[in-house]
Amino acid sequence: MKVRLYVRPPGSPSTLLEVELSEGEGAASETQLKCFSPPPGDQGEAAQWGPTKAWAVDLSGEQAGDLSGKAAAIRLVPFGDAAPRGGGTPVELSLSSGQAEARLSWWMRAPSEWGVVEDVVQTLIDLSLRDR
Repeated sequence: MKVRLYVRPPGSPSTLLEVELSEGEGAASETQLKCFSPPPGDQGEAAQWGPTKAWAVDLSGEQAGDLSGKAAAIRLVPFGDAAPRGGGTPVELSLSSGQAEARLSWWMRAPSEWGVVEDVVQTLIDLSLRDR
């Protein structure tokens, strides 16, 4: 399963995080979280924030398994209380496997019923900042 996260915090360049997670018993021993800030090809952000910085974070089997379990726990369509909460950050989470793809996007914070979605987002962000 491929997991992509796009986040644009206020006053900071956008960040794109991408990881390919193994499914099933034969989980890969090497999993990397690829990180880009600002994402490649965004000329407007490159003009404002400078060239793309790219880095990779090696995930342990336990971290990759934990992230895979959290992503698998997302049940679509997770509609809920859509009232805005908190500060403003546009977020897009994309999950794909084979030809199937699901995209969730929101502004500010995810609805309260989307706890597992927000957990995946926060885990990815925390992992991306680990070795910086």
